[in-house]
Amino acid sequence: MIMGAIMETRISVIVPVYNVEKYLERCVKSLTDQTLREIQIILVDDGSLDGSGELCRQFAEKDSRIKVISKKNEGQGLARNSGLSCVSGKYVTFVDSDDYIDTDTFEVLWNTMESSRADLCCYSYVKHDTEGKIVYKAKVDERLYENNAVYTSFLLHYFGDDPLLDDLRGVSACMSMFRTEIINNNKIRFLSERKVFSEDTLFCLDYCKYIKKVVTLSHPFYHYCLKGDSFTKGYQEKRLELTIDFCNTLSRYACDYKVEELVSERINMVLWITLMDCVKQEILRSRETGVRKTYRMIKEICNHSYVKEVIRNMNTDGFHMKQKLFWFAIRRRLIPMVMILGILRVKQGI
Repeated sequence: MIMGAIMETRISVIVPVYNVEKYLERCVKSLTDQTLREIQIILVDDGSLDGSGELCRQFAEKDSRIKVISKKNEGQGLARNSGLSCVSGKYVTFVDSDDYIDTDTFEVLWNTMESSRADLCCYSYVKHDTEGKIVYKAKVDERLYENNAVYTSFLLHYFGDDPLLDDLRGVSACMSMFRTEIINNNKIRFLSERKVFSEDTLFCLDYCKYIKKVVTLSHPFYHYCLKGDSFTKGYQEKRLELTIDFCNTLSRYACDYKVEELVSERINMVLWITLMDCVKQEILRSRETGVRKTYRMIKEICNHSYVKEVIRNMNTDGFHMKQKLFWFAIRRRLIPMVMILGILRVKQGI
């Protein structure tokens, strides 16, 4: 057994666990093999129905740095909150149990946070398909943001993508390291993803109210792994409505931060990405629901008053041709064309 308990904890990592027996060992091994040894690994078994919970306990028996929390199933956000209640590290981060990180991640992040005295460190990631092939790498510039620049530059990416830029795209709580003291002093917690869209973003926006310095790293330490059934199992009947509520919430945060004009297009992009996903989900479900219902559901999406307003005012200068065709079809409410473009997206895996 590794005698991690006698070491001062530098970094705590929280891993929500739910029915990931197939992937959990890969994730945990990437943490126990970290070159920085002074870490705390908190595995939160969120009411798993497979062998994940037992695996967590086996890992904890072999490595004293691992703490296991068992709770009833309430979702990832509240599982992370359970982990936050017993963090002992100076810094804290999050890893999803079906993903993994490079073994030097924590050493680099620790040295970066300590040398820069930053309150937050964000870094790049790669996305793997079901066969392990890298299909996407996030572009993150090496940069230090201080004082006002935190709010007029760095913070903007939490409000959505800029169609003309590709900086910090998709970076979330899992690709970030936070100061535990700031989280505890200000009682910052995650909302339930069952009630809000993108609880990660809201957590980060709440955290940024109390920081003065951010550092970003270009290296992709985090490995985000797609699963073959992740999209179809993730179908949400109210996905569009949740996204609209989320966009309105982002608008309120923008007012609080006084960045409304800087982020209006980014918030529109949040809806745009969800629109494409909603169409794709309906196409994927068409074998079960039938073409007529798929047509009706996509028509309802395109005719939604909020969707029509955003589409009408959207700046498409940064769109590639396929996106412009998709935008044109939705704006003109050419439902058969929207369906064909959705089928193409499904076939291309985008």
